[in-house]
Amino acid sequence: MDYKAIAQEQLQINQERNTPYQLNIVGFRNTDNPNTFNDTLVYWYYDDNKTPVFAIINRFTTDPGLKFLRTPVNTKGCAILKSGFYKNLWKVGYHKGQYRALVQHSNCKVYRDNNRDEIIDFFPKSIEEGHFGINLHRANATTTSVTVDGWSAGCMVVANYLEFNKLMQTVDLCIKKGNQQYFDFLLINEKTDLKKEVVTLRTPQEILEEMKVLDEDSAEILNSISGMNEKLKVETEKVEVRKLGEVCKVIAGQSPEGKFYNSEREGMPFYQGKKEFSKKYIGEPTTWTTKITKEAEAGDVLMSVRAPVGPINFATQKICIGRGLAAIRAGEKIDKVFLFNFLLKHENEIVGNAGAVFDSINKTQIENIEISLPPLSEQQIIVRQLEAIQVEMLKLEKINQKRNDCLAELKKSTLEKAF
Repeated sequence: MDYKAIAQEQLQINQERNTPYQLNIVGFRNTDNPNTFNDTLVYWYYDDNKTPVFAIINRFTTDPGLKFLRTPVNTKGCAILKSGFYKNLWKVGYHKGQYRALVQHSNCKVYRDNNRDEIIDFFPKSIEEGHFGINLHRANATTTSVTVDGWSAGCMVVANYLEFNKLMQTVDLCIKKGNQQYFDFLLINEKTDLKKEVVTLRTPQEILEEMKVLDEDSAEILNSISGMNEKLKVETEKVEVRKLGEVCKVIAGQSPEGKFYNSEREGMPFYQGKKEFSKKYIGEPTTWTTKITKEAEAGDVLMSVRAPVGPINFATQKICIGRGLAAIRAGEKIDKVFLFNFLLKHENEIVGNAGAVFDSINKTQIENIEISLPPLSEQQIIVRQLEAIQVEMLKLEKINQKRNDCLAELKKSTLEKAF
């Protein structure tokens, strides 16, 4: 779906702000998967040359999370913003008095869902109009949230804090250069407010031409990665072998008693093991504890110490860790990202290739892991080189995905031409 074109077209039907530095904001609601950030936010303004400057946020929700669907804040039921155009809906303020966001200024219409199940209901008879605190804000302040849960009781919420910060920077730009004080919002329900697009297949030749360009781009990136790998060398005479315990602090997790656990965000986020691990950063907590046993800090490397042993993630905030985890805190002589990549590379040596070497690993065993350690300045160079390679590899993944899409389209287009 071409969200930019549809957003601009739909807002022109209502009231697009097309003078320079007046921000337009459009949300697209996707009702397929409740409690996920599967909606889309499009915003844009016109610069001094009256050229539109667009941004799209794909990790966004216009719906409340399961927490508030099950236990609504309002006795009438959970608020669900009705699709439509809202003039001067927001102004800059503080969400719950905590951080700058777009807060409700003018009235809006909401559905009230009060049957306390896990299905979002759009009952026309439940609609009411007024001021309900329907803000536009972020979820977690340091990471990307995966599920909505308690992040929205009816507000519009951006899953990634960096994307939200960029939005607020654009808001500030339009306030400064366009003297904009209030911000309109158009909410579109993709299923009910839009006509289905007619998909026109390209010809096989058009698809093959795009695949040729993709192959050329892929070859260029592969060449770039090859060159970067050639430079990725360490001067061995500067390397010393140290034990992790000599350059890091290892904190073994300890679980509080179950009676101190809760899901109401009281106390400190608690992680028992690797359940919430992602590729790099640990995901949103599902449990909190009012009794703190062992703590990990933001930036600590978290290691799974009970089967499976070895997987790692970064902590993104201060957390309480249970007996399934250990925190490894980098000292002055080791870069934390260098440490992370070292442990990632040697994960199989901890867990073994044909099954776990250890069913569990303790603090002393972690401290005795040997690491080849160049000087700190050399570590930081290696980290920058690895990050540059990873950026190129992400580009390559996107190109490969596009190529796979082209192959699927080519198959359809060829059959269309044949029959």
